[in-house]
Amino acid sequence: MTNLETLRSRCKLLCNTCYVDKDVGIERLISHLVVPEEEYNPDYDRAIMVCALDIVAGWVETSRSEGGSHSHGGISTNSSIEAIERNMRRWIKRYNLAPSDYGLTRSEIDNGSLRW
Repeated sequence: MTNLETLRSRCKLLCNTCYVDKDVGIERLISHLVVPEEEYNPDYDRAIMVCALDIVAGWVETSRSEGGSHSHGGISTNSSIEAIERNMRRWIKRYNLAPSDYGLTRSEIDNGSLRW
């Protein structure tokens, strides 16, 4: 199994209706310094899961911004966004990642004047 195939399987593990476009998968892996065509190596396990979480988080956000679940750009209409987010949180915890990196926590601004 290649790193790209592993990434695709991880996305389906997070959301069983997530079928990753080849170009998107390649771009995500390369951006994390993982060669898509190489055989899967457990040393890259965390990086591949980060890529999968990035992709699925993008799908969830697309579904929210489109006003619900749509199979043409976001999560399939057969999927529950809340269930996917719970599943994402479980893997985020397992890999000791930050939920805020995947849009799973609300951000609050204490002092908005510091943003100007």
